[in-house]
Amino acid sequence: MTLIPGLEQQLVEAAGRRHARRRRGTSLAAALAVALSALASFTLLSPSGDNSGGDSATAGGVSPELTELLAVFRRPRTTADELPGDPLAELRSTGDARPGEDPTSSRRVDLAPGTVYLWPMDGGVCRSWGTSGGCMPIDILRRRGVAVATSLTRDPDGGEIDSLAVAGIVVDGIRDVRLVREGAPDIPVQLTDNVFWVDLRGVNPPPSSIRWADERGQHSQRLHLF
Repeated sequence: MTLIPGLEQQLVEAAGRRHARRRRGTSLAAALAVALSALASFTLLSPSGDNSGGDSATAGGVSPELTELLAVFRRPRTTADELPGDPLAELRSTGDARPGEDPTSSRRVDLAPGTVYLWPMDGGVCRSWGTSGGCMPIDILRRRGVAVATSLTRDPDGGEIDSLAVAGIVVDGIRDVRLVREGAPDIPVQLTDNVFWVDLRGVNPPPSSIRWADERGQHSQRLHLF
C-alpha cells in the first residue's frame, strides 16, 4: 500500500489555508456559497511553483490533458454548469486568478451536502465548495490520484463544532474509496463526476485516514480533521 508522504500533504494543506484567508470578490463568493467553509483546501501551486495571483483569468477552455484525467470535463457543458454572475470579471478585478484560470468552462456537480464547481486553469483544475476556492496542478493530481480537503467550522460563541466534512477530486480509474476509522467500520465514499463530499457531523469515531485503489494498487492518506 502506498502512503502519501506527510510533507507533501502538509504543503498542500498549508497552501490551501493561505487561499482560504484570501477571499475573492463578493459576487463570486456568493455564487460559491453552496457548500462548506473550508479551513483547509487544495494546493494553489502553479506548475512552475509560483504561488502569486494576478489578472490572468481567461476563457481558454479545457485542456486535452485535463479532459483525459477527469471525465466530468468530457461531458458537454450546459447552462446549469454556469457560475452565477460574471466570475471571470470578478477574478480579474480581485487579481486572485491563477494563470489561465477559466471559470467560464465550469462544471457543476450536485451532491447530497451541496453543490461543487470545477473549472480549468493552465496545467491544473480549480474547485469550490463553499466560500473558499483552490486550484490543483495536474501533475500533483495525476501522481496522487485523489486530492483531499477537510473542513472544520466552530460556533464563534461556544467553540462547539458546527460542521465537519471531507471532500475531494478523484481522477478516472479510482475505485473503492473509503474513510477508515479506528475500531469501527469503514465508511464507503460515493464518487460522482470525479468528486466526493462526506458530511462527518455525528460520525463517531471520525475517520483517521482515507484509502483508495487504482491500477497501481492500494493507497492511503492520513486525514487532519482537527
